[in-house]
Amino acid sequence: MEMSDVYLVNYLYIIYNKKSKLNLFFISCKDILDKKYS
Repeated sequence: MEMSDVYLVNYLYIIYNKKSKLNLFFISCKDILDKKYS
């Protein structure tokens, strides 16, 4: 693998991680709101 490939994979992995954390955050917020208003 080229050095640039390693950087690219690393970069994509970081982005993916941030997105999944954000998704988890939104899901839990929605869950809290659903409980609050139900």
